[in-house]
Amino acid sequence: MKLTVLGSCSGTEAMPGRRHASIALELDGRLYLLDAGDSCGYTAHLLGIDVTKLEAVFISHPHIDHIGGLPYLFFLIQKLLGRRGESLERPIDVFVSAPEAVAGARLMLQYSAKPLMDSLVTHSVRDGVVYDSGALRVTARHNGHMGETRPPYHSFSFLLEAERRKILYSGDVKDISELEGWFDCDLLMMETGHHDPVAIAGYLRELAVRPERVLFVHHGRKVLADPEGCLKQVRAILGGAADIAWDGMAIEL
Repeated sequence: MKLTVLGSCSGTEAMPGRRHASIALELDGRLYLLDAGDSCGYTAHLLGIDVTKLEAVFISHPHIDHIGGLPYLFFLIQKLLGRRGESLERPIDVFVSAPEAVAGARLMLQYSAKPLMDSLVTHSVRDGVVYDSGALRVTARHNGHMGETRPPYHSFSFLLEAERRKILYSGDVKDISELEGWFDCDLLMMETGHHDPVAIAGYLRELAVRPERVLFVHHGRKVLADPEGCLKQVRAILGGAADIAWDGMAIEL
């Protein structure tokens, strides 16, 4: 199982060397994406990841920095298949709390990648298990990032289970306590766009059960201004189990 950071930035203006949120998971020859920020397809392709292997995309919430890369991703898949003289023989599942966002991508691509659009299957994200292929199980839990206090919720965190490993992807959360009960995991990918990573590290250190590893992702201005300094601070609290993500970073689990 391999994770690759395609985009490590929060929803700021363009930052050198950093794209918006997206994580690739390669598992048994299949590809999955957690969020699809701008240029996720472009970055994946240049890193040697075969985007035509894409099985499913899991969107934490429909803010543009988490979903804006979908149209080009789909176009790229169609382009690569066409160059090989191939067609997609399976659906691509897109899990998103706002299906109309994918409908918008369909409209954009109706003249550029219609064959692929016909292979997309959109699923509305709700609390509970949203995907289970036998090899990968994904459970969603809503959070307060978008200020919603009753259903329908539009912002979710995801717990991924595969190969006896558990990966917790925070998405954007209002408070880290919203992830309680899921901290017994091999890797927590925790956003810093709305949180101080040092404060988060302190919170995690006090837990009776905490993640084996912590990767800070989706960086806000505190991390972007001094990533090396932030890394030293969180490692002073959590040791070598903590890291600060950068675009192109790969992790084997």
